[in-house]
Amino acid sequence: MEGSWDDQIYLWVLWTHVRGRHVVEVNWFSPDEAEDDPPFRTDKEVFTSETGDQITWFFIESPDDGFSTGSWSVEILLDGLFERRHLFSVD
Repeated sequence: MEGSWDDQIYLWVLWTHVRGRHVVEVNWFSPDEAEDDPPFRTDKEVFTSETGDQITWFFIESPDDGFSTGSWSVEILLDGLFERRHLFSVD
């Protein structure tokens, strides 16, 4: 795989007490989007956990002109319900 670590931004989530089938959706927001704009990127993953524990991970790749600097956020939904939002900065 070519490129460097600066070419992607990763998110991983450890789920507990999630026995059965679930759908995770993540919405990435760059500093370029206004509050009412659609996300920079949206991803969905379906998983089934027999133990109740699961790790999901997602990533976004840098656009050709690089990631916009500033405050980014990613919101995480489980089965359509908002779970949390993480804020992070790109310098």
